[in-house]
Amino acid sequence: MITRRIVLSCLTLATFLANVHRCRAQDEAPSFLKEPSSQVVKPHSRVRLKCEFSPKDATVLWTFNGQSLQNTSNDIEFRHNQIIINSFRSNGLNSHVGEYRCFVNTSIGLIVSRTAKLQKAYIKRFKLKPQPQTSTYLGGTAVIHCNPPKSEPEAIIQFEYNGQLIENTSERHVILKSSSLQIHNVTENDVGTYTCTGYNTILDERKRAESSTELIIKQDSGDSLNIVDVSGASVFIGENAVLGCVSEDYYVRWYRKEDQMPDKVEQKWGNLYIENVRKNDMGEYTCVSYSKNGTVTMEKNVHLQVKIRPAM
Repeated sequence: MITRRIVLSCLTLATFLANVHRCRAQDEAPSFLKEPSSQVVKPHSRVRLKCEFSPKDATVLWTFNGQSLQNTSNDIEFRHNQIIINSFRSNGLNSHVGEYRCFVNTSIGLIVSRTAKLQKAYIKRFKLKPQPQTSTYLGGTAVIHCNPPKSEPEAIIQFEYNGQLIENTSERHVILKSSSLQIHNVTENDVGTYTCTGYNTILDERKRAESSTELIIKQDSGDSLNIVDVSGASVFIGENAVLGCVSEDYYVRWYRKEDQMPDKVEQKWGNLYIENVRKNDMGEYTCVSYSKNGTVTMEKNVHLQVKIRPAM
């Protein structure tokens, strides 16, 4: 009898301590260790949204487009700190596309996660046709324009030369954020047809423009030389930017008429490369073209837009 009483006392003590721990946990202020993140999702794939929090035994609730998600909701599997969509649907009444949030509650208070958006991955066909032909002098720079297809996530732009994909390993081939291809120091071997393609990394799918641009070499006619192409840029603070300038003339230089140039800049092939863009780098930049004797032949302005990332 004495032994049994000791065992019961030990069990009672263990239960008591567990209850004390549970009460203490519920009396803690909740906090997030990891919030759910937005995703671009391939249809019919498996999706996992995680919401890690402290204390571990806090009460958790999920919402979808502002409505409470139940354990029987729309083919969604509920676990303690995550939900799993076994087959992502992007269309119809039972679509999983939308906004998800995680609510964590204790006796101290309630916290709400950031919004996690689930979007369908897609890539559409090219709509606009490129210019049928472009030309430059030997040793000059050619520009092949591209109107990229609508895509989520944004398509990676690459070009084909005579049907073969150009690998971005050559310094002579530069694709700008405007999706234009610059070919520097053009030779006879560069003559041919160029086709713009867009690649969606989630779908592993590539679309090709329906028509190509032919590059030809033109002869020096003695006509006045021009700046043939310029492009600005739009980047977030901390990113790098490339401002494009292609001139047929001897050389180009970049200026800011009303502000100082950024600290970390490099000019290459006529383009201006700006590293680690800051807010005060935003504004107008001027590309100036010069002849061999140093005479200014043309000026063109471009704009650098600097964006601030939204706070989480």
